[in-house]
Amino acid sequence: MSSTVAAPVARSREGSPLLRFVGRRLLGAVVALFVASLVIFAGTQLLPGDAASVVLGRNGNPATVKLLNQQLNRVNQEIDTIDNDLSQTHPAIEKLEGER
Repeated sequence: MSSTVAAPVARSREGSPLLRFVGRRLLGAVVALFVASLVIFAGTQLLPGDAASVVLGRNGNPATVKLLNQQLNRVNQEIDTIDNDLSQTHPAIEKLEGER
């Protein structure tokens, strides 16, 4: 009786072609979204003018630009207020934490 040992089979690390395709597509999408966000941010920060003059275009007179700026600032202040409200701790939670 002779016993023979089979040689170990090398497993390929390539994986499924479908998984590689999906992985490449997802990676490409993440990179594209990141680059797009950088370009949009740079455009809004570096280009002259404000949001109201861009929205109204060349036809906007100074009074409507001023009015739209006031409205946009009001929206920003409301968002800041909501953000501050959410970041504050509720008094009941403070009381429970004080009992520890």
